[in-house]
Amino acid sequence: MYGSGVKDSKLRIYDRYQTVWNSNENVSFLKSEYESTAYFSIDVEKRVRVWCGPNGLKIGTGDITKPDDTCVTLNWKKVAKRIGQLIEADRYLSSAEKEKYQEYQRQERVPGPLAATPEPEHDELNPPPAPPKEYRLTLGATVYLGAQGYDLLAFDAQTVRLFDPAFPIINKELPREEFDRLLAENPLNDGLLQVVEEAPAAEPAKPDTPGYDLGFGHLGNGVTVWNRLELRYGDYKTIAHIAPDRTVKFYEDGLPEDVRTRIEEFAATSTMTISATQDAPVFSTPPLVREPAVAPAEASEPTYPPRELPYIFCEWSESIVFQDKTAYSLSEFDRLMKQADDEYVTKKAAAMAKYGTWQKWYDADDPEYNAFLGYDKVKFTLVMPDGRTFTERQDIGDGDGGVLDFLGLYDKYREIVPVLKEAVRKEAEVTQSAPAPQPGPGPDSGRFWDAYNSIKKRN
Repeated sequence: MYGSGVKDSKLRIYDRYQTVWNSNENVSFLKSEYESTAYFSIDVEKRVRVWCGPNGLKIGTGDITKPDDTCVTLNWKKVAKRIGQLIEADRYLSSAEKEKYQEYQRQERVPGPLAATPEPEHDELNPPPAPPKEYRLTLGATVYLGAQGYDLLAFDAQTVRLFDPAFPIINKELPREEFDRLLAENPLNDGLLQVVEEAPAAEPAKPDTPGYDLGFGHLGNGVTVWNRLELRYGDYKTIAHIAPDRTVKFYEDGLPEDVRTRIEEFAATSTMTISATQDAPVFSTPPLVREPAVAPAEASEPTYPPRELPYIFCEWSESIVFQDKTAYSLSEFDRLMKQADDEYVTKKAAAMAKYGTWQKWYDADDPEYNAFLGYDKVKFTLVMPDGRTFTERQDIGDGDGGVLDFLGLYDKYREIVPVLKEAVRKEAEVTQSAPAPQPGPGPDSGRFWDAYNSIKKRN
């Protein structure tokens, strides 16, 4: 909201820019135009104010006459440049102000014989057109909305998700149209503007072009897939969407077979989570685990002999917590998995609290937290007393807890989980039976978890 004097000043500035494009002259004009204005409000509801001074404009909330991190300072040269950009884009005056400008022209610009404006030179009448520019957005880039900076977490043509370092657990989500408007209103984002390169009018594209550099981003409903080598409306072109149930919808016909295969492979096997600080799964169904090829001679041989109670057979593990090709009691596997996963989640939260963003954490190369940047995959087979087997993959560090917590996330195990919990209770009661074999690095080792912590501490 502007005062009437500021509104009239806008009209005078707009009027001047119609004929004078010399940046130095416009800087001087702006200084003199606002030298009598101490400050004015541009948004009463949000308490956004502008302070005018000899060195430029200060924009912020609260008492902007005092030093404040929320204030943005623009010198008069930048102000003059930004006003010119807004006028060129036809975004400086509102519709009502444009109507008022027509009245202003009739009242203020009636030249007399002594006040006639000198004829402009040819170069002033025919300035070279400014090259078209557009905002080039990349994941992880810093954008400014008002006085607040955000990291760009994910975006597509409909929605933008932002990471606020001040509140790392809660992500900010905006409609794309609103985000583009706020992005263009803040001159601090001008560093993201790049000249649009016109494609050379050359040979027609070959059937196998353009190339494909796939990007995957979670925007609240599955995963959006885009091609980083092709732009549409200033964004990477969206070529597919993976629904929460892992079904794939392709938006482009004629995709190369290897590209389709990579997208379908990601949909089938990804364990993607919402973010580093919110470990909820993106997908509603568990990932597909690729089974190794089985020789025909071995196909009929029983691999997992059933026992009286359900148990877990670890196929392979990236973590030292579990040993490959080893059977565990259900309670022991569940305990070790939960202990390992809880430690990962705790360390991840501590690292994010220390560094603010995942990229800063990664760049710090901190030995205390380096082991927790990713996750450790564990492939296992659940063997039921009736001979049924279920092979899954759980990732230590995804925040899924123990194996019973992990299986409870999926509808296909809804009837089995109560049976497994009852089996764990029976295991605790059967104290006279021998415990399940515990893997260890040597015959004299104690609990494998203790050995794991000891090795990690040394490295």
